[in-house]
Amino acid sequence: MKKTLLSFCLSLVAGTVLVAQQRPLGTWESFPPYNSAIQVVQSDDRIYCATPYSLFYVEKTDGSTTPLTKSTGLSDANPTHLAFHSAKNTLVISYSNSNIDLLVNGTDLYNIPDIRNANVGSSKNINDVAIIGEYAYLATDLGISVLDLDKKEIKDNYIIGDTGQNIKIYSISSDGTTIYAATEEGLKSAPLSSSNLQDFNNWTVYGPANGLPAGAASLTAQLNGRFYVVMRDSLYVMSGSTFTKARYDTSYSYHSFSTSDGYLYAFLWTSGTDEKTLRIKADGTIEEVHFANSPKPSQIVKSGSDNWIADLWGGLIHYQDTTFIEHLAPAGPPTANVFRMATSSDNTLYLAAGGADPAYITYNYDGTGPVIYDHNKWKNYNINAFGQLSGCYDLVDVVVDDVHGKIYYASLQGGLVEVDVKNNQLTKYDTTNSNGILQPQFGLVKISALCLDPSGNLWMYNVGSPRSLVVKTPDGQWANFSVPNDVVTARQMVSDDYGQIWFGGRGNNMVAYNPGNKILDPSDDQFAALTTATGGGGLPNANIWTIVKDKNGDLWVGTDIGIGTFYCAGSVTSGYGCDATRIKVDQGGFIGYLFSTEIVQALAVDGADRKWVGSTNGVWLISEDGTKQLLHFTSDNSPLPSNNITSITVCEKSGEIFIGTDQGVVSYQGDAILGESTKGKPLVYPNPVRPDYTGPIAIKGLVDNAYVKIMDAGGILVYQGRANGGQMIWDGKGYNGQKVQTGVYFVYAATDLGKEHNVGKIVFIN
Repeated sequence: MKKTLLSFCLSLVAGTVLVAQQRPLGTWESFPPYNSAIQVVQSDDRIYCATPYSLFYVEKTDGSTTPLTKSTGLSDANPTHLAFHSAKNTLVISYSNSNIDLLVNGTDLYNIPDIRNANVGSSKNINDVAIIGEYAYLATDLGISVLDLDKKEIKDNYIIGDTGQNIKIYSISSDGTTIYAATEEGLKSAPLSSSNLQDFNNWTVYGPANGLPAGAASLTAQLNGRFYVVMRDSLYVMSGSTFTKARYDTSYSYHSFSTSDGYLYAFLWTSGTDEKTLRIKADGTIEEVHFANSPKPSQIVKSGSDNWIADLWGGLIHYQDTTFIEHLAPAGPPTANVFRMATSSDNTLYLAAGGADPAYITYNYDGTGPVIYDHNKWKNYNINAFGQLSGCYDLVDVVVDDVHGKIYYASLQGGLVEVDVKNNQLTKYDTTNSNGILQPQFGLVKISALCLDPSGNLWMYNVGSPRSLVVKTPDGQWANFSVPNDVVTARQMVSDDYGQIWFGGRGNNMVAYNPGNKILDPSDDQFAALTTATGGGGLPNANIWTIVKDKNGDLWVGTDIGIGTFYCAGSVTSGYGCDATRIKVDQGGFIGYLFSTEIVQALAVDGADRKWVGSTNGVWLISEDGTKQLLHFTSDNSPLPSNNITSITVCEKSGEIFIGTDQGVVSYQGDAILGESTKGKPLVYPNPVRPDYTGPIAIKGLVDNAYVKIMDAGGILVYQGRANGGQMIWDGKGYNGQKVQTGVYFVYAATDLGKEHNVGKIVFIN
């Protein structure tokens, strides 16, 4: 399958030209981190760099960077190896799932999924890619595959186990005459001119008789006719048919080889940061070299006096010889971890990276601080770099206070983090500055969930405290409350339209707490412990992952076996109670409960009150009432880097949907935005509609759920429809199914009562 990388990039650029910060509907954008690098190769004009989550390239002429992701046309995320064939101007990309892409001439992408799709009962990992002659040789867990770069297909497969069985091949090298393979059975070689390399009998095995120990060989490389192999922790060099030990470094392991500018580089790693880089000359002499600011080097390429190093901890680093120049990378978040996200009224994204396992039992001491993305740049307040946030590791929730310009993060290690975006100030709240309200457990103030109520009070869950429910009022007063039938650890909190606080966690129940009219006084408080029992909450399951309130004030709860919806929030803490309703849907003729086979980990509501649902099997868009599936995205049919969805948040004014996974963040440009409450001037994009445009036309800024009519200059109705929230989508066709003719078309919009209509116009150029 061929895709043109340039067309993907141009579609994104076109979107930004049509309307500032507005992408074409239905398009995606990926946001992988670029601060780690694992592979680097070069063409005549570019440096290509692979990170654990994506690729990017650097233009040699000006140092500009361009990301290459699934949303710009790549077939997958998580690249593992790169190789470049200069004569064919072809970049070979392998992925962690054994998929393969070819990027030809820097623009055309071809996918080769043969190994990924192979129906075998064992691992298919691609461990190395080597360019030998006309072909790319792939070292895999099944054997050696030969990729024909012209025909874009797997040409041959070599199964070279000692008895003809599949064995793992870790590394491949060649001098153009002989191919060497480092395998789990040791080093093997064969002449490339052999007519039958598929026959394992045609491969020579090197062992003790050749100076090599028995066992697996992990790496092989060649320089100037000399072959090198790594066995266990030692480097051997071949002379004739005999190998001698050239190097042994105590406590180091050989991570990778890299050939550049007439040198063979060997990168040696330890469990810490005391790494070594060996430079092997053509005559076989070995010297240690040091590159400053490169703590974990993996690959190197050189062009003239410029060196580029792919470093696991430092990203792509540019040097003049060995002098550090700069780190190079596109803009991106500091991590691929996503635990919870929220957006503000100006569409800024706030991300909590997490640091706990899904059960909140073990913590990771993740130092990623508050992460902020304003659609132009990413900013991270790293915990270790900002003393005000000392100890606030493992941020697991975030809530936006638009009224006061403050963002709050929940730390499972250090308490509450406040980011004052108006005054650019950071504040940490713990026992010392909360009037003793925030209480520690085992010396740590653990906050697991947050929400704001309609009056602007900030509520939080203080793990391990006998008075776990805590409130901070807008004027800085604190109080905490004992909750009967408390949850184990709250994963998420939501305030309903009545000011009641709902929270649920892992495996026991869910609580609705009514603080009454006196927020700081518990004397008028009421609560309800909600379980799976009929009459006692009716939850589908007691393991609560996510809670969201829709635009009707109903509460949607995600559990291990689907969704429960509370339509009776106002009576939940009264004597009448409130049970969740499980929506029934038609699943191919079978009537079942909504998402009953899914672990629903994330829920969000868009401007049209439709629900976005994330599970371990991708993300869905369902109708307002939950009875219809409108979209279903997975990593196979979209740029999602993973099907494990951890968080979803909606920018209500733009319609952009941010989706967090266990492999990073992407966004999808949805077609619903928050409707206006009063008349305003609608925005139409694209406008004018040019002859080569075939996508949807969006009319935004409408009154909520407005009726829309489009008429030509003569007053003839050509189309009518209804907005999703504050936006309507039109395909540019009239009732005859044909694209409308060149001319000016007028937009009329009205509410159900015929009021608050807006008028705009669309220009078509055919």
